[in-house]
Amino acid sequence: MSDEKKLLYILIGSGPKPLASYSIFTGDFIQTCESYLKQVTPKASASVNCGDFYIYYMNQDNITYLIMTGTTFPKATAIGCLDSLKKELSNSLVGRNFNNILEYGLSEELKPKLQMKFEYFNENTDVSSEALQNIKNEMMKMKEEVFKANEELHIRDGKLSETENKAVELKDASSSYKSGAIKVRKETSKRKWLIYLGLILVILLIVYFIICKVCDSWTFKCGGDD
Repeated sequence: MSDEKKLLYILIGSGPKPLASYSIFTGDFIQTCESYLKQVTPKASASVNCGDFYIYYMNQDNITYLIMTGTTFPKATAIGCLDSLKKELSNSLVGRNFNNILEYGLSEELKPKLQMKFEYFNENTDVSSEALQNIKNEMMKMKEEVFKANEELHIRDGKLSETENKAVELKDASSSYKSGAIKVRKETSKRKWLIYLGLILVILLIVYFIICKVCDSWTFKCGGDD
C-alpha cells in the first residue's frame, strides 16, 4: 500500500501540548502536526489539506485528537480513527480528572494503545466512525423495512384482487338468484291464477249440475206443460 492510502501519524494533545503520539515514520510532518496542535479551533472538528498529506482533528474538552494521513486515505475511516482515539483516552482516564490530564504522564500508558490503533486503521481502511456506521445501519434497516412493506403491499394487493373477484362472483350469483326468483314468482303467480280459474270452472259446473237436477232438465226449463 502506498503512503497516499496510509495513516501516517497519531497524536493526542491537551491544549497546545502533546500527550502521546505514535508513527512508524520519521520526518518533518511530526513537527508540522505538533505545530498545528497550537492552531486548532476549540470545540471543533476539521480536515486540513497539507499538500501531500491531510490532517484531521477533533477538539473536545480542551483535548485534541489528531491524525495525519495520505491524500487518498478514506475520510470516513479518518473520522472513525478520531472517534476511537477519543474512546481510548476516556477509558484510560476512568476515575481521573480531565482537568489534570497533564499530571498523569499518559505518554507511556497510551503509546501501545495508539500503536494498536495505528495498525488497525492502516489494515482496515473501510472502517467508519460509530456515528456513520449507525447511520449506515439505520439506512440498511430502513431499506429492509421498505422491501418488507413492498412485499406486504404486494400480498395485500393480491388479497384485495382476490376479494374483488369474490365480490364480482357474489354479485353475479346475486343477479342470477334475483333473476331466478323473479322467474319463480311469475310462474307461481301464473299457476295461482290457473288454480283460481280451475276452481271457478268447477264451481260453475257444480252449480250447473245442481240446477239441472232441480229442474230435471238440461235446458234450465223448470216445470212442464199441462
